[in-house]
Parts: sequence; structure tokens; C-alpha cells
Amino acid sequence: MRGRADGLPDPSGPVAGAARPARRGRTGTPAGFPFDQPSHQSEHSAGPGSFLSRWPRNACGRRPGQVHAHPDGGERGPVVEFGARRDSGTRGATRTRDGDVDPEGTLDPALGVTKRIPETGRIEVDVRDMPLLDLTLIPFLWSADPDSLIIDHIEAMATDPANHELLSYTRTLLPVGALDVRAHEPVMTSTNNSSELLRETEAIRVIEGTAGHYMGMTSGLATGVGGLAKLRGRVTYVSGSGSIESTRYTIAHELGHNFSLLHAPCGAPGPAPLFPHANGSIGAWGYDFRGGGRLVHPFTRDLMAYCAPTWISDYHFTNALRFRLSDESVPESALVAGSARSLFLWGGIGADSIPFLDPAFVVDAPALLPDSAGDYRLTGQSVSG
Repeated sequence: MRGRADGLPDPSGPVAGAARPARRGRTGTPAGFPFDQPSHQSEHSAGPGSFLSRWPRNACGRRPGQVHAHPDGGERGPVVEFGARRDSGTRGATRTRDGDVDPEGTLDPALGVTKRIPETGRIEVDVRDMPLLDLTLIPFLWSADPDSLIIDHIEAMATDPANHELLSYTRTLLPVGALDVRAHEPVMTSTNNSSELLRETEAIRVIEGTAGHYMGMTSGLATGVGGLAKLRGRVTYVSGSGSIESTRYTIAHELGHNFSLLHAPCGAPGPAPLFPHANGSIGAWGYDFRGGGRLVHPFTRDLMAYCAPTWISDYHFTNALRFRLSDESVPESALVAGSARSLFLWGGIGADSIPFLDPAFVVDAPALLPDSAGDYRLTGQSVSG
């Protein structure tokens, strides 16, 4: 789970059910008392069963100890990893947990180390089942210099979204459980500008009449910025011409904007005014389950900052989770109307702040009207006026 800025567990923050929630606590002593990191253990309950996690002495920054899963009242069962995913039998269950620090009693009592978190009782963990993230990836080929490498990247992501490295930050840092990725047919375009490609991505999504997320991607030379997104929308653009690290960061960062997140205050314009941590940091210890596991320092920068290295803050994770549960909980059939012969009108605001319209054309697509009021009004007239 994600914790508070002081490093102690936050019992109020929700946890994505299909993600790996990690218990996080802090042991400490008065200043000037050096001591080894003690062992600690934590028991977690989910529905009819529970499991016990054990961390050995001086395990800070290392892989945690083994976890012994056991049904309540039964014998110890198979060994599993701490923070393992819930199985289907615990869907919708609320986990409770407690933690014992230094259960062997190796520390001097004079150190004043808190021996149990919480001191009495147990902490309830709010586990939420996340909706499917339906993501369509569009490979754009610039007609002046088409680069087809992006087609291979997209097909690979669609084939194995659960393991592809370009989606690793999306799976690890965002409230995403099940991930369904579709490779769109390549689209030839006359532009390589990021803003134009974002608009074309949105046009394709509207014409195809689906409720999922659409991401346009290129691998050749592009102008503008490396990534763009519609805030609280379902359209993004990402340039895949950079390194694996920069591309997977940009994919997750732009999806974060779709999930309502503004920038974190480190090098990025328009930061979230209520972001609670200094310098765009995550503000609390994180835990990375990949590669055997490691702790992530509170000074690590948030995914929505323009600084590295990258993790996700409790503030942004919780906001994204709540937005997804609200925005994507309605079935697709209730969001998408039936197709009809329609006039497709689209445009935007130019760099000179003057509105413009792109060429209109007739399509068979669901009707879609603006979802909010704006500064401009569009009216239409028939031949007879």
C-alpha cells in the first residue's frame, strides 16, 4: 500500500486489488542511537485466509523474507512472496493487517522502538477492484518519411502487455490491474507534429466509436513534444523514437493525465497546486517488486514530474485510482451510441489563438457532442437556411 509522508502506513488510502499492495512501516529511535534494522513480521487477512510476512534483520533495501500462507486455524501452507496478488477467491474482500517489530526481542528496550504497528487492534486496508484498462495503440506513419519500426513495437505490446518493458511503468506505477492492448492498423498521416497527431488520434477514436483509451505513436522524426494527453480524457500521443526508459516513462506519464493527474512540481509546467510533497518527490517509502524487490526512497520523484528517477506518490496514486473507479465504472454499452450517417466536424485553436476548422466529411459513426461549454459556439445551416 502507499503510506503517509512520515513513512508510517496510511490506513485511509485505497489499494488497487490487482496490484501488489506492500505494507510499509517505520522503525526509529531517538537521535544518536545507531542500531541494526530489526526483523519484523506482518499478518494479512483476506476473506477466509491469511498470510504472514517475515523480514529478516537489516533487510532494508533488500528482498523481503519468505511469507508462509496458511488458512485460519490450519497448518502452515506453501511459501509465497510477500505482497502476492489476491487470487479470485478474495475479490472484494477487505484486508486487515498488523505488524510486529523485533519479535525475537533483540533490541535494547532503552532505544524506545515501537514494537507493534498499530499498538492495538488491526488496520483495515481498502482494496478496490480496478476496471479493465482497454488501450488501443495506433502506429502513425509520416508520409514524408515513414518509419515502420513503431508497428513492430505496438504489435509486441499487444501480444504480451503483461510483460512488455514499454508498459512496465504503466503496470507498476498506475492503478492498473487487467490490461487489454489492441494493435490498430497503421495510419498514414501528412503530419509529424505531436499536437496534430493527438488530434488525429482523437478523431480516429470518435469515428470508431469505442469507449476505451487510444494512444497514437510514432517512431520516426517528430516535431513538438514527446508526449501529449487529453486531461481526464481517453486520448494520448507518445513518440517512441527515444530510449526504452524515456518511452515507458512517457506512456505512463500521459496515461496519468488521462487519469486526472496534473504535473508534480519538478521541472514541469502547470503543477498540481495541492501536491503535498516537496520538489515533486513521492514523500513516503515505496516498494518495487521487480527484480527481486527493493525499497524506493521518499526523495524519488513522482511519475508526473519532469525529473528522474521515477516512482509514484501516495497522493497521485490515490487520485488516479479514484478517478478511474468513477470514470470507467460505466459499461461501454452505456457510453457508446449506435452508428449513424453523420457529419464529422473537427478543429481547434491555432498557435495564434484563432480557432480553425479542419475539412469536414461524412462518416458512419456514433454521434458525439462536446461534453462541456466552451468559449466558442458552432452553428450549422441547411441549404434552405
